[in-house]
Amino acid sequence: MTSPKKSSPTGSDSLKSSFLAGSQSPAMIALKPKSPFILAIALLLSLGQAQAADWRYRMRPGDNPWNIASKYLRADVHSERLLRHNKIHNPHGLPPGTIISIPVSWLRHQPTSAEVVASNGAAEAVVEGRTLNVQAGLKLPAGALLRSSTDASLTLAFADGSQVRVHGDSELSLTRLDAYGDTGIFNIHLHLPRGRISSLVRPRTQSASRYVVETPGMMSSVRGTEFRSVANQAQSRTEVLQGKVAAAGGARQVMLNGGQGTVSQDGRPGTPVELLPAPDLSAIPEYILRVPAPLSWQAIPGAVRYRLQASADAQFQTLLLDTQTERASASLALHHEGALYLRVRAIAANGLEGMDASRHVEIAPQPSPPLVLSPSDDDQIAGPRPRLRWTALTEKGIRYRLQIATAEGSFDTPLLSRDNLQRSDWRTEQDLPPGQYQWRIAATDANGKQGAWSLAMPFTVLPANEGPAASADSDAGILKVRWDKAAEGQKFRFQLAQDAAFQKLRVDRIVEDNRIELPDIRSGSWYLRVILVEEDGFEHPPGPTQTVKLGCTACKVLGVVGGTLLLLL
Repeated sequence: MTSPKKSSPTGSDSLKSSFLAGSQSPAMIALKPKSPFILAIALLLSLGQAQAADWRYRMRPGDNPWNIASKYLRADVHSERLLRHNKIHNPHGLPPGTIISIPVSWLRHQPTSAEVVASNGAAEAVVEGRTLNVQAGLKLPAGALLRSSTDASLTLAFADGSQVRVHGDSELSLTRLDAYGDTGIFNIHLHLPRGRISSLVRPRTQSASRYVVETPGMMSSVRGTEFRSVANQAQSRTEVLQGKVAAAGGARQVMLNGGQGTVSQDGRPGTPVELLPAPDLSAIPEYILRVPAPLSWQAIPGAVRYRLQASADAQFQTLLLDTQTERASASLALHHEGALYLRVRAIAANGLEGMDASRHVEIAPQPSPPLVLSPSDDDQIAGPRPRLRWTALTEKGIRYRLQIATAEGSFDTPLLSRDNLQRSDWRTEQDLPPGQYQWRIAATDANGKQGAWSLAMPFTVLPANEGPAASADSDAGILKVRWDKAAEGQKFRFQLAQDAAFQKLRVDRIVEDNRIELPDIRSGSWYLRVILVEEDGFEHPPGPTQTVKLGCTACKVLGVVGGTLLLLL
């Protein structure tokens, strides 16, 4: 795969934020770093604050300070320190329910791992100098470095149940992944030099737990919240979807509630602003028959762009699509079928992305069915062998499958069914009596896989469309015959014979115009008729047979088959 971009140093005056779940005070105050050394000191101060917290243990029957120390404390922390810390003068016979406070820094802890629960696109992990291809099921230890390509996305799950989604063209280091036995305390520290991540942090049952995200010039300590963070050379942004955020930097601190965001300004958090609301996606159909599919949604005042994301799972653990559009519309062109989850949010001029709107849709099996041309909904078409037409698909190896049923019938037992059709039209090979019918069309790919059926189109077959009646006259020895014009694409077959059965043809000619001139026709009685010819060559029943008698000054044309007497001069 193409190696993702390496991170580059950014300025030291970026925004620093600390995130909280429900507390009214920040978990840490992020310092404005003047150098990487100062940033490291700030991180240590944050960790020190976490370590300074106490874990409170409620004694159970059979507990005593010594077995508690043996189970939970580091080997270099003796039980006497635990007694002094809790001011216990008589450790014997402490009743169940007694609260024992233990500094987190004394607790025995062990490293955990992060598991890739979903991955899409090219991404790599560097573990102890080895480069691994990222795929679902891969477990990564602390110290691992993740890099995602432009179109990739992946989700990591941590031991505490929290998840982080890494978007395309991003780099993320797993700095620390610690668990403190069965205390329920976890310390998870991530470093995001560049790119975008979305964190869904499980609410903390222990106040000493920490979930820390470090970006250039910014540290975020999180306890049970959902937020997005962006780190790039242009700006740092924080967008809070749930929970509370205390953002600090450059001697300035602001509190962000859910639905608010801030943009760094010279290393200082800007005034909190409301995120743009989620757009209404109800105009997007729940069932998408053809791909590419046009999508549209409610325009949001103040939006300059929109982000459209698509995923195969409702949690958006990986993305099949992550794009931006300047309009409240887009074309969905994915090689996907079945359940699909769409997510749209508005983007303000300051770059802050708004609240998410989601919609579940179903993509019909592919290839997409062609569009029905004729007969379409409730069309009337001349019998007895109607011609059905549809749009041609451009994929190589495409074939078509067609079914016709009566209006009251079922396609489970169709009246007519044809497979492996290569053209984009087909005329029935047997006569259909006048009446009401329905038809549908589907496509199969080069491997024989059939896509979804089109919607059933009702239509009516009318009696046969006979050819037009003709009129004729003779001028200077030239027989001139005329009839009504045809529709676009139709032609005519003109026949002139010496017998009413048209076995002795003198003229049998295809003409596109609605007239014909015939010189040198000898005198006598002649029979003529006009046959309507369709674009595909199908000939309708002939029009009425007429007779013409030539060779006298005043010729009479007699309607022999149900016709009327016409006088031709």
